[in-house]
Amino acid sequence: MATKEDSNNSILYQGLFRVYRNAVVSFLRVRLTAAYHEEWEEQLRKPLLKEWDGVIANAKQLRSRGILTAEPSDAADYLSLNHFYPIFEAHIKTLWPVESQDPVWRQNVLTWSRQTKHIRDAIAHPTTEDLTFNDAYVPLDAARRLLNYVNPEAANRIAQLQRQLRSERPPEPGDALLTLLPPREDVVLDFIGRGQILADLNKWFIDPQSRRWLLCGDGGKGKTAIAYEFATRVAAAGSADFTLVVWLSAKQRRFVDGVTMSASPDFVDLAGAVRRLLEAYGMSDEVILPDAVDTLLRLLDELPALIIVDDVDTLSGSAEAANEFLALRVPTTHSKVLFTSRRVPLGMGAAATIVSGLSGEEGRAFVASRIKLFGIEPARMAKLTIEKVLDVTDGSPLYIEDLLRLVKTVSPAQAVRGWEQRGGLAARKYALEREVELLTPDARKVLLTLALVEGSASIDELVVTTNISTDAAIQSLDELGKLFLVPQPSLFEDQERYTLNRNTRSLITEVLGGTHEAKQIKAAIRHVWGQGSGPRDTREVGALCRQAVLLVRSGRESEAEALLTAALEGDYPSEPRLLGQLAWVYKKSSPARVAEAREFFRRAAELRTANPDTYWHWASMEREQGQWDEALRIASLGLAHTGAEHSGLLVVAALSEERRAADLSAALQEDRGVAALEAAANYLQRAAECRDSGFRAQELSKVYAGQVRLARKRGRIDRIDTILRAWAEALPTDVYLKNEIASRAKGVAYDDLSVTER
Repeated sequence: MATKEDSNNSILYQGLFRVYRNAVVSFLRVRLTAAYHEEWEEQLRKPLLKEWDGVIANAKQLRSRGILTAEPSDAADYLSLNHFYPIFEAHIKTLWPVESQDPVWRQNVLTWSRQTKHIRDAIAHPTTEDLTFNDAYVPLDAARRLLNYVNPEAANRIAQLQRQLRSERPPEPGDALLTLLPPREDVVLDFIGRGQILADLNKWFIDPQSRRWLLCGDGGKGKTAIAYEFATRVAAAGSADFTLVVWLSAKQRRFVDGVTMSASPDFVDLAGAVRRLLEAYGMSDEVILPDAVDTLLRLLDELPALIIVDDVDTLSGSAEAANEFLALRVPTTHSKVLFTSRRVPLGMGAAATIVSGLSGEEGRAFVASRIKLFGIEPARMAKLTIEKVLDVTDGSPLYIEDLLRLVKTVSPAQAVRGWEQRGGLAARKYALEREVELLTPDARKVLLTLALVEGSASIDELVVTTNISTDAAIQSLDELGKLFLVPQPSLFEDQERYTLNRNTRSLITEVLGGTHEAKQIKAAIRHVWGQGSGPRDTREVGALCRQAVLLVRSGRESEAEALLTAALEGDYPSEPRLLGQLAWVYKKSSPARVAEAREFFRRAAELRTANPDTYWHWASMEREQGQWDEALRIASLGLAHTGAEHSGLLVVAALSEERRAADLSAALQEDRGVAALEAAANYLQRAAECRDSGFRAQELSKVYAGQVRLARKRGRIDRIDTILRAWAEALPTDVYLKNEIASRAKGVAYDDLSVTER
């Protein structure tokens, strides 16, 4: 047993390597021997055949470091933690004949095995910093649960180590808690006041008998901002009795025209709520009820959390089970739950704080802070008393901010008069409409995109969705930032991402969501974010494309253009297949309208068209224009975006690489030229094998002829007979094949025609 002075690293190491590993190895040896007799070692190795040599090498390395001392007696002694999962997966019915008949039980065992597998490197190669309590406790808990079905005595030893972790747990008040909170700018710009409510929440938080509380009040009164401020203060102050602070937003998705109109909630049902909370504890595997609920309740009891559940009154239907779990079962643990709601749920009236509008000194301080924040000249506010602002807005922080933003576009007196006449949401809409009227077209597009997209967006995503330049997007974000419509970006995986405050998002979709411009952006979002068109749309778009082709073939290009343009401006804005078809019409026009075709091909590709013919027509056009490098780029892009082995794209890519090879050789870059020829040969080989629909005998003949030509250029004369045999098998009567065979018989290289010359 570990000593009192042992670190979390050493406790976890002892539990997983000394107890868990040894127990599992013994278990595997006994069970597999009983099932397979002399062949048990071969069966043990089967799931690890690809890595078995590495397994032996790693085991020897562990022994050389002194981590394992005994010499291996059989194959089982070579195993480490990361090998258990594939073995369990392959032999689970043999190892547990009875229990494995339950699919939920099987999934649980594999989940616990994965959780112990992932921690192996952290403790085999520790950093100078000790593991956190959570990082040590969670994998030990997974090991204990699995050992209950392997060796109950070993499971008890793991439980003792877990108790030791808890007894040595070092957090003191003043050490910040772990947090899972949204960015501050998504909730509140600058928190002011609410001292009494925060004091009441602090009193509740330190009361050991009170496990749940409610902030209740009308929309816009600041419930969410108060809850967020309280959560951040608790996290910063630390607690000897709590481990982490978790935010759960229950705000439901609202769909308009098939597109999400608000940020997605953190959960929509019980499984989602359990998953989100388990993720906070570092457990990210698939949630399988009810065992996951038991796991979570155990963690919430042993590693208490403060859980903020925002907008709980939006839960309904399938989410009611989540509501009951959070309101009734979680408070039976040592964790606490703080809800926000517009109404008081049944049974919570005695544990609630009613949040009303700001007034008095706090109200005046809030108004003054927003006047300063929005850069409003104090002289403009001389005739507008702060008390008047508080009065017409009912002290709502949300309404105060919108009223003062309106003051930036109209006089203070007009702003107040308009607010008094309209009141509430209507006044907010009016204020926003005034701001939007002053926006540049590009800034309006960016604002709509951020309101309509689910979650956040990067500058690159904004550029593609809005079809504006990067510089224009940056300037638009700066313009929107100065109006306090778009907060500063948050950093996610080294990338700046922009998101709207939830209230601003909701209002913008309310005011602008039904416009034609919004419809275009919604369609672009569907394609940029991979949602695509529905089956009905796909059928109708296909019919429009076929109609355009027939019109072009009958010499009526202008009618085809009008047909597709009307569809893009009407029911199918930003539809990539229609954009690609319109580009094709421009390409086929007489004379060809290359610049317009190029622009529409580019836009279709940006919106991730899945039609490989679009990329083929574009790449072919660029090749015809002598833009070989661009043709190669487009062909490669089409192959990547569509995931299809399209013969036309492969041939264009091959021809482009062959042309590159000639240019490189002429520039005395022989090595790069050889590499380009190899790439060209690879493309043609793929083209010969794919045989996609529409690949006629003439095209296949050109592919084989091209392979022969490239074999000569690469000095691979030995490959020509193999190519000719494949050619003869596919096209036995092909005249070009016969000419090639005849030329080869005479010892003369047949001057086969290129794809462009035939």
